[in-house]
Amino acid sequence: MSREHLAPLGFSLLLHVGFAALFLIGIRFNGELTGSGGNEAVESIQARIVTAAELERAIRARDEEIARARQTELEQQRRQRERVAAAQRERERRAEQQRQREATARNAESEKRLAEERARKEAEEIASRRETERRAAEEQTRRETARRQAESKAELHEALDAEVRFQEAKRSGLVDEYRSSIKQKVTRNWLPPQNLPDNVNCVVRVGQIPGGEVVSVRVESCNGDDILVRSVEAAVWKASPLPDPPDSSVFDRTIEFVFKPRED
Repeated sequence: MSREHLAPLGFSLLLHVGFAALFLIGIRFNGELTGSGGNEAVESIQARIVTAAELERAIRARDEEIARARQTELEQQRRQRERVAAAQRERERRAEQQRQREATARNAESEKRLAEERARKEAEEIASRRETERRAAEEQTRRETARRQAESKAELHEALDAEVRFQEAKRSGLVDEYRSSIKQKVTRNWLPPQNLPDNVNCVVRVGQIPGGEVVSVRVESCNGDDILVRSVEAAVWKASPLPDPPDSSVFDRTIEFVFKPRED
């Protein structure tokens, strides 16, 4: 208890002691003054007793006031503690909210960095994949070009060699021999139609594959009608496969000869 509350309490105790002393004195004087002048003494004592009662009431009123003041102070202290506690809770709540906001911001920043990193890696992978595909395509193109060039060169050499052999065979008479064997086989398979011209003369172009199998027939020119042309074409198809060449150098996928059956 504070000194402010102890002082009124001490004062109250002193008043109670004084009241008791006055009461005892009043009783003593009451016995002594019963004789002469007793009424005045009794009246005096009664006056003192009334004064003491008023003092007692004043003391009780003071005590009650002190008690109310103490209660009010305690209530104020309680309310102050509640306000302090509420303020503390509010500070803690705001601090927690701030921590949550900061944590959310950190998480968002972290997720942003991760997303940027993933996007960067994906872009790098795509770029690397495209670069690899580009290089592979360039290499494929280079190889294809080299292959075509090599094939073209080989075909050119082969064609030149074939032409050289053909010319040599032609000079040696092998080409004429080969064409003659073909005309003879075609003539053997020819069924002459009616109303033939006096001297059949048809230029025939034949497409063949190795082995002599005929794959195409076309009469370039002929001195007869369509019936004659169709009969010559039919004879060529029937002559398939054509005779083997006397030498491989004179074989040609496309060969042209003059069909004159009466000369043969």
